[in-house]
Amino acid sequence: MPPGDGARALIDWYVRSASAWLAPRGWSWTERIRATPSSIAVRDLGRRWGSAGQRGAVALHWALFQLPPALVDYVLVHELVHLDEPHHGKAFWRRLDRALPDYQQRRARLADLGRHVWLGDVYVREPPTSPVPSTPGT
Repeated sequence: MPPGDGARALIDWYVRSASAWLAPRGWSWTERIRATPSSIAVRDLGRRWGSAGQRGAVALHWALFQLPPALVDYVLVHELVHLDEPHHGKAFWRRLDRALPDYQQRRARLADLGRHVWLGDVYVREPPTSPVPSTPGT
């Protein structure tokens, strides 16, 4: 199996498993904070934990699901709030605080733990090269 195939299979598993886990939880949060996303999905977002599109689509990075559920909830709620408050202004932080009064602790914990999450990078080691045997008399 080529080195990237194992990583791809693991990422696909995360996407499938996280999507199934997130579905009821995501829609529960939408009801609690009165957000109306057009969809909630799990996919690769590069170096971002989440995104909220102008058309109402919310996405969470598959790698986020390596972290505790409270941190997944923080990113999900953060993105859901962005649907109505696109910028990180006072109204955004006030609404996030109403939904998650401990959001500052969750945000700090995400910054700490998130540094250690595997984002799908695969490093292939080259086999060690053996020294060229010297020829007698040269």
